[in-house]
Amino acid sequence: MEETHRMLEVNLFGVIHGTKHASRAMEPGGSIVNTASMAGIVGFPGLSAYGASKWGVVGLTRHTAVELGPLGIRVNCVYPTGVATPMAGEDQGHWAVRSQVLANQHTDRLATVDDVAAAIHFLASDDAAMVNGHALCVDGGLGAGMSIGMIEAAIGGSIRDGSAIME
Repeated sequence: MEETHRMLEVNLFGVIHGTKHASRAMEPGGSIVNTASMAGIVGFPGLSAYGASKWGVVGLTRHTAVELGPLGIRVNCVYPTGVATPMAGEDQGHWAVRSQVLANQHTDRLATVDDVAAAIHFLASDDAAMVNGHALCVDGGLGAGMSIGMIEAAIGGSIRDGSAIME
């Protein structure tokens, strides 16, 4: 339970404190972009506490957008899929999580830090001036539904001949 408390302290309460103090220093036109995770939106085996902490970030983002919007401060968040960092590598013992992510999304790679940074940059920019309280997925299609690979594994056969696409 100690590890779960630490995870909540960092992942959720850290964002609460950051949002609180950043918003007090901001003027109208300011933008806060929090970072959640696909694990806060889609369930993954073994990630319940982590997912709960990240779902809390999504909820916090939406609630603070309502509270801070009248002050001219926008609050949004990104929730990325697995991101290719040293922490996601085989050498760090996270291969099972990485494999789960790749098996469930619709692209053949993990997100890069540049993919996530581009989404954050957009949400923080004037181009997103009317975007408030939004949780933007950077997920390779994971949130769209089951991947072809997952369906094929479930049925024990191939559906890749394209016959079902756009019929």
